[in-house]
Amino acid sequence: MADIFTEQLAAKIFDIALEHNELNHWLTDLRAVSLLSRDTALREKLEDAKTDFSEKIKEIEQRLPRLTPYMVEVITELIRKNRLDAGEDLFIAYQRLMDAHLGIEGAETATVTTAVALDEDFVLDIGKKLTAMTGNPVIIETKVDPAVIGGAIIKIGDKIIDGSIRRRLETLKKELRKTAR
Repeated sequence: MADIFTEQLAAKIFDIALEHNELNHWLTDLRAVSLLSRDTALREKLEDAKTDFSEKIKEIEQRLPRLTPYMVEVITELIRKNRLDAGEDLFIAYQRLMDAHLGIEGAETATVTTAVALDEDFVLDIGKKLTAMTGNPVIIETKVDPAVIGGAIIKIGDKIIDGSIRRRLETLKKELRKTAR
């Protein structure tokens, strides 16, 4: 859930993006930052006071070489404040501002839970499929839960689509118990 810091930062970024007519470009960059912020090992390295600040920036630039200098400044601010974990909330707050601006408020939010972080293209594909399925714009929020094992659990509104390996294994286990009786 976004806090005051991420809401204010999202609003500043949105104003800059709107001024330069780069709403989608910033959305793409913020999605990349969101995905990056889920990398626990990287977050620990970037938030470690022993790691030189220039090394932290170099690490970000190596992982995300196509980021604009403005986005590097945003990440720098997140690192300085030890708030790299806010990447997901920042993306969501910006997405909501963009949706309101484009007149698609009320878009449905889908939570996609997987065992590993998803790449941006895959998340976009899921969003397109869910939008086609529901007939409404869908905002994708992703979560990582190793207990899923594989596949995905998608929650949209009051519906849950459980395509996880965990559920399949549980179902198989129940069926095996029934046949063993």
